[in-house]
Amino acid sequence: MAKYATAGFSFGTTGLVWVISNRAWGQLPAPVQDALTKAGPVAEQNFCTYADSNEDAERGVLEKGGMTVIDLAPAERSALQQKLAPVADEWATDLDRRGKPATPVLHQLRDIIAGDKEK
Repeated sequence: MAKYATAGFSFGTTGLVWVISNRAWGQLPAPVQDALTKAGPVAEQNFCTYADSNEDAERGVLEKGGMTVIDLAPAERSALQQKLAPVADEWATDLDRRGKPATPVLHQLRDIIAGDKEK
């Protein structure tokens, strides 16, 4: 188990990834494909709601288990954001080149995060 965690900065979250090959997907009956396609966004929203609602409680569980959670000061968060911004920009540019509109999505994410900081 990790001994340290950082709070106060969004590194993004991967809660669960489910993968299936095109071949296996194609072998599923259409109603199963439809059910899985509809369930994905619902599961995603449920996870996000859970994560948002339970962040403090989960932090407490981690701390009780011996983890040290480090709260970043505003200046530290700003410095970290500046260091990591080029990584996100490169990710978005790469997806843009592949026909995925990642740059506008990245801008929306940054606006949302900035709005959360103002609360």
